[in-house]
Amino acid sequence: MKQTDHAQLLDRLRDLPDEIAPGRDLWPGIERAMLQRPDNAPRRARVLRMSGTRTLVAAATVVALVAAVAILVLRTRDNVPGAPAVPTWTVEMLEGQAPSGGLRTLQPGDVLSTGSTDRLLATTDIGEVIVEPSTNVLLKHVSDELQVLTLNRGEIYARIVAPPRVFVVETPTVTAIDLGCEYRLSVDESGYGRLEVFAGWVALDHNDREWYVPAGAVAAMNGQAGPAAPYFADASPDFKAAADRYAASNSAADLDVMLSAARPFESLTLWHIALGATAEERGSIFDTLSRLGVIPDGYVKEDFVTLRPAAIDWLSAHLQESAWFRPDLFFGSTDDITTTKKKPATPGRMVR
Repeated sequence: MKQTDHAQLLDRLRDLPDEIAPGRDLWPGIERAMLQRPDNAPRRARVLRMSGTRTLVAAATVVALVAAVAILVLRTRDNVPGAPAVPTWTVEMLEGQAPSGGLRTLQPGDVLSTGSTDRLLATTDIGEVIVEPSTNVLLKHVSDELQVLTLNRGEIYARIVAPPRVFVVETPTVTAIDLGCEYRLSVDESGYGRLEVFAGWVALDHNDREWYVPAGAVAAMNGQAGPAAPYFADASPDFKAAADRYAASNSAADLDVMLSAARPFESLTLWHIALGATAEERGSIFDTLSRLGVIPDGYVKEDFVTLRPAAIDWLSAHLQESAWFRPDLFFGSTDDITTTKKKPATPGRMVR
């Protein structure tokens, strides 16, 4: 897009009333649009807007479209007389002793609790979940539209192939919403834990605000305080250390370290921090994002500093497409999760 086009678009954006927002459930329209896409239409990633500040990289819809095909194939059994009306969960042992009652099919309300050496593989029509040792997880809800686990403590590894927001994992303080992805999630009874995303995106919901964590990024969960700003795992040690300290103290000195050590990818962290920062801090963050070249020409600093809703939504969508979407990481791998992914890719940790 030309610089003049950017400026004209942003001028028109500022003239829009802030209350304009699309409906929350955009998947049916997205699916129809993808199926009707002309053969010569561009194939690059697009950005989808959710209500309020809820946006995500529309490259996730590529994964979701593949998921829809896979689900259609898997669910052909539903047309067979006597076949189950809802998705089923089955459990098998990977290591240790079988759960009480042996290998079985899970029903809503069933709990899987592993000992210190036990590892289970739970499988459903939209993916697989490894339940690691010393973990307690409840199958809360199962339907064609929504499948919900409650992770009370411990660690799971999930690879899900489904449209966005069909698979959800509740923890004591934060809800992890799958947007078509592969991730590892650990938590203790107080809600302290860590999310690491290997493919796609995960949204972390806390008190009706969502943090977006893309492939290659991690986010700490700090109990009742909710998630910390996510950062990419390959950020510099100085940046990651400062981000961890800032999550606990909101120290201006730590923010200065992050601003100095940031790459364009670190706009992921700085944008999330800006939403809860002071106006003065947002001004400094904006200056850094401009220096890093991730702010489009014509975007007005005042709109960022004052958190003008329509402008913030637009910038979030732009960053998701241009700075946070990393094709080398987004699509993950095709490894068998029961073998190559059964141990943490990085050491799990509980953040306090």
